[in-house]
Amino acid sequence: NLRNQYPLYFKNLTDEQKDRIVVEVMRNPWYFFREILKLPASGGATTFLEANRANIPLFFFFFCHIFIILIQIRQTGKSATTDAIKAYALYFGTLRTCITFLTNSNRNRLESVERIRTYESLFPTYLKMISADDINNQERIYLKSSTLNRYETAVAQAVEEAAKMVHRGNTSPLQHIDEFAYINNLKLSLSSMLSAGNAAR
Repeated sequence: NLRNQYPLYFKNLTDEQKDRIVVEVMRNPWYFFREILKLPASGGATTFLEANRANIPLFFFFFCHIFIILIQIRQTGKSATTDAIKAYALYFGTLRTCITFLTNSNRNRLESVERIRTYESLFPTYLKMISADDINNQERIYLKSSTLNRYETAVAQAVEEAAKMVHRGNTSPLQHIDEFAYINNLKLSLSSMLSAGNAAR
């Protein structure tokens, strides 16, 4: 395993090696998931993403542009995996792209944004994308100083007119809906989101 023989996070990388890693990360999402992405663990430690029967097909279908519905046992890493995909797309895999997220509660929205921000904070310094000019708060991330990518979030709306406006105007090819069985007025919000998504794609 290259990770054990040549740890990516060692301190003696040359500038050329760092440049090569940047290029590889942008071209090869599998390299990102295997060697770059680190997940927070208990006690302040970190761990690498562990491949399993859920996340391998999820990655494959996503990068083959195949629509997927993922149903997975609770507390087995579904949220971490889907947010890892969004982190890759946001920081390395796209340019001038809007990624939209709709969930049933503000708590889930805040947790999703926080996970993505945490992933970025654990990148090696030469891969960090956030600058002081960017918008990086609890509800959205906008990399206006580099890729112009945006991560826009929304929560379910109980009022029909408000539900119709969810993500309206966000022409987004990458859309993630979480806890869709518990989203009020999902049909109204989904119709708006899908129309914008089709136009972007």
